[in-house]
Amino acid sequence: RIATAGSCFAQHIGRELRQRGLACLDLEPAPEGLPAAQHLDFGYAMYSARYGNVYTSRQLRQMLDRALSRFDPPDAIWSEGDRHFDAFRPSIEPQGFASVEELVAIRRHHLAQVLKLIEQAEVFVFT
Repeated sequence: RIATAGSCFAQHIGRELRQRGLACLDLEPAPEGLPAAQHLDFGYAMYSARYGNVYTSRQLRQMLDRALSRFDPPDAIWSEGDRHFDAFRPSIEPQGFASVEELVAIRRHHLAQVLKLIEQAEVFVFT
């Protein structure tokens, strides 16, 4: 079971591995009803979880620390008008979330999936 994370290069690696029939994990698949043409717009099918680009090992470490409840930064939500954005994954909802509660619930789910990913992965590709 292979997990991927990183920059756009990791997206290409993951896509190639999947096309070759290798067991790439996807713990946050797109919801039914979301057209395939929009999956990437919402951060689906890019990596093994819906974390968006992870550019540095420090950013990866922060994500793991957040998943393990070791790090809870105070400015993790950005608001613009009545829309709210996850500061660590601002591109996963292009129009933002309708409420802070929705953002927090989806973030909790995401971080739980990150932990499952680490438990299940036999190979972790990070670029």
